[in-house]
Amino acid sequence: MATITNSVDTIHYAIVHSIVLQNRLIQLKEMERNNSEATDDSSFTSALTTPVDQDVPINVYQGIHEALARDRNGLAAKARISHRYRSNWREPNIDPKVAPSSVLTDDHEPRYPDFVLHAVAMSAIRVLFFLPWCVAAGATFLRFPHHLEFIIFETGYLEPSKGIYRFAHFAESGMQYSMTFLASLLLFIYEYPNLGTVITGGLLAPFFQAWQDFEVDQNLPLGHDDRQMIYILATSSWLTGDSVGIQKVEDQYYLSSATLENREFDVFVEKDSDEE
Repeated sequence: MATITNSVDTIHYAIVHSIVLQNRLIQLKEMERNNSEATDDSSFTSALTTPVDQDVPINVYQGIHEALARDRNGLAAKARISHRYRSNWREPNIDPKVAPSSVLTDDHEPRYPDFVLHAVAMSAIRVLFFLPWCVAAGATFLRFPHHLEFIIFETGYLEPSKGIYRFAHFAESGMQYSMTFLASLLLFIYEYPNLGTVITGGLLAPFFQAWQDFEVDQNLPLGHDDRQMIYILATSSWLTGDSVGIQKVEDQYYLSSATLENREFDVFVEKDSDEE
């Protein structure tokens, strides 16, 4: 009796289990059909999206193995992933008032093309006009000492300087500026005598106008008055080759007492020689 009961239970379990497996297979086929419509009918994708549990028959695992064998390069998975991320992709929120960064652009251009072109152009212009600038600087020394700042420093060749640094620069380079101008003037007179003579006469007028009322002020620091600076350098350094004695008072620099005494002595000797 017990044997018959066990046999009935076994048959009943087999029937119920077969019904469950059949329903499960129907569900798997429907899921595979839905997945194939959404993902290009790939058996590999349908096999991957199939839920696996203990009730799945062995043929499902065989189907997965066959799908892997047929789709080794992973095209189906790539298609599904690209489709999933394509639906979630959005345009970047870019403010039209803000210029786009070079990182976001496809064509990577140089960062400062305008700056480079400007620097090259300015360097070429400075080299081309260096000699005319030296001539103009020398002419400014003699004819327009009040405009020395504009011609020498504001044209871009030299950095502006004040005080003793200004005096030191012109003590070293002022003679060269003046000689460049005078040499250019003599060469022009040699090539064009008539026109050169007229131009020389025209240059003498602003020279006398610039220097006729000049007087040395010993209380002015060196480098604070351009006319006095040019006069001191021309009479004590450029023409004679002597050094200029300097003394420091607080934060300013003045001509030393020895230099002033020598200048007064020279003036006194010149007056005596003129009287004789």
